Amino acid sequence: MGAPSVLRAGIVLALLTWPGSPGELARAARQVPRSIAATATDTLTSPPVLKNLSRAPGTVEVTLTAAPSRLALLPGVVTDAYAYNGSVPGPTLEVHEGDRVIIHFRNDLAEPTTIHWHGLHIPSDMDGSPLRPVAPGGHYDYIFTIKPGTAGTYWYHPHPDSRTGYQIAKGLFGAIIVRAGDDPLPASLTERLLILSDNRFGTDGSVDLPDPLSPQGQLDQENGREGNVLFVNGQVAPTVSIRSGELQRWRVINVSGARVYRLGITGHTLLHVGDDGGLFERPVEVSDILVAPSERVELLVRGSGAPGSQATLRTLPYDRYVPQTRPKDWNVAHDLLSVKYSTAPPMSAVPVPPVLRHVTALDTAAVTATHVIVLSQGLINGRAMDMTRVDVKAPLGGTEIWQLENVSEQQIFNALRYGLRPGETPDVQITFATPGVGNFPLIPKYLAPPMPWPAWRYMSDQELWAIAAYLKRAVKPVRNRVPDSEGPPDFWASAYTVANIGPYPSAPFPAANEKLPR
Repeated sequence: MGAPSVLRAGIVLALLTWPGSPGELARAARQVPRSIAATATDTLTSPPVLKNLSRAPGTVEVTLTAAPSRLALLPGVVTDAYAYNGSVPGPTLEVHEGDRVIIHFRNDLAEPTTIHWHGLHIPSDMDGSPLRPVAPGGHYDYIFTIKPGTAGTYWYHPHPDSRTGYQIAKGLFGAIIVRAGDDPLPASLTERLLILSDNRFGTDGSVDLPDPLSPQGQLDQENGREGNVLFVNGQVAPTVSIRSGELQRWRVINVSGARVYRLGITGHTLLHVGDDGGLFERPVEVSDILVAPSERVELLVRGSGAPGSQATLRTLPYDRYVPQTRPKDWNVAHDLLSVKYSTAPPMSAVPVPPVLRHVTALDTAAVTATHVIVLSQGLINGRAMDMTRVDVKAPLGGTEIWQLENVSEQQIFNALRYGLRPGETPDVQITFATPGVGNFPLIPKYLAPPMPWPAWRYMSDQELWAIAAYLKRAVKPVRNRVPDSEGPPDFWASAYTVANIGPYPSAPFPAANEKLPR
């Protein structure tokens, strides 16, 4: 079972009943995608598309500048923000497969920054990693070619060392749309871009970015920084219009630092047609869908409501928190935008192909290496980030197995944007074990970290590093199935500290406090 099955329990495959002959589909696909401008009944605006400065066929050349800006992020309040080309979100980069892309970037901030082209397969020196910061007042030309087969929805954002979250919270993010020459979805569909973000503000309208050592800063480090104001394309509670029977294509990007959106439209189902890697082979009908930080999803929204009616796109409750520090409103649904139906009579059904494209499965028989990646409190394999160290080397084009293990007390969303609950490990094909099962291959038991879990919240970084190293070398499985909401299972109740265990304790791991399966 694939990874989304754990996060998206209840997803049901549906037979598509929107028929159409191949000729009808081909004629529809030749039309130009249609976007909607804001109107009195459709207040959602889309970021502007970056202007192509090149006249050469197959070349997209644009300019981007990151600079301080004073913007009304909240109605009637001016905020000191960061912005790409003066807007939040930044302008959309729109390209086609095979295009040569040239971005002339200038950094007008007072601190180093980069632009990371999130999800695109491009050379490392063009990826905007922390290894290649652009100094204040500096320039950098990002030049790369969009590979065939990569059509989909992506985003760009800064990626400087230790300042990525800060700069994104200040406003530096934008969308990337890569189009295919043979997109199987009808181009006549109304296409919408929804960039989901959240933020928190002080009474003076400033972006609330607390000192990491303050109580709020410590909460942000534990649960991730969430804001109490939710935006769609930089707007609060906008409205989109739809006609009964109409089919719309929504490209959704979660640029929030920590918030996981569980999206649903009241009284509607959604057709999930794509994710981070572009379109699926076959659409999947869902009642709601999880969108983790940095994840993108493509949805087809069918106007199944009556003319003149209204529905709401909401983010539904999703518990990813440490129980003792959950937000008070974690179990409350939040409205994101309104969906208003026109009074026009229903449209005829639009045909959707039952097969969108062929997706070739990875050949696990040709695996070149296997790596175990242990995620703990701010560490990977017991180590903090060090830009002078290379932890893993892989051959370009090879197929590897990366087994991820979460031994922290928090749910972690890894680079694949799928969630690992405390004590949970996916297996070799990015398939997720159910809670309480599969922490190590062939050992279907939980891990037993050596202390009561609440103690983790009061430890220094040095103590956490020592514990992580200890876990890496000496954990033992226990039989215990604890509900996810209760945090890490079966901690050994002893007072271990750096003083008595050291970074790599030589003492044997204590006997596990084993319990019978529940």
